[in-house]
Amino acid sequence: MKCLEVAKKHFPGHTDTEYGELLMSATAFPFAPVEHIERQLIEAVTLFGNDINKAINYAASQMELNFHGFDLE
Repeated sequence: MKCLEVAKKHFPGHTDTEYGELLMSATAFPFAPVEHIERQLIEAVTLFGNDINKAINYAASQMELNFHGFDLE
């Protein structure tokens, strides 16, 4: 099964654009195997239900909290 199919399985009824945003924002796609991506999507469904936007926004907020930038001095 491909990552897009897994996303559609766990978050039914969304657009391909939304699935792309979900995979890129809330999972290790495209660097991890499909099985790892599916575990991450199952965790997202557990936390956010079928609300794909909440999952995307939560992932973005966590990235901002954990990114401290580069010390250029």
